[in-house]
Amino acid sequence: MLITGHDPENIAFGNTLTDDAFPNHKFHYMLSNPPYGVAWKKSQDKVKTEHETLGMDGRFGAGLPRISDGQFLFV
Repeated sequence: MLITGHDPENIAFGNTLTDDAFPNHKFHYMLSNPPYGVAWKKSQDKVKTEHETLGMDGRFGAGLPRISDGQFLFV
């Protein structure tokens, strides 16, 4: 993305499940690499807290998958 001239301010490295780099932004599309076959147990506390406090206004409003299915948190 940097090679094609995209603004580096719009690119963030990290774990989007626990640390949303753009919490106040809305996007039309995103590029991601979901954690296929990876459990989200390490992120469980933060994800459940966001789900319970924000509900449908948050990223996990549709519900939470099994701990062993981290990829479904991206749906």
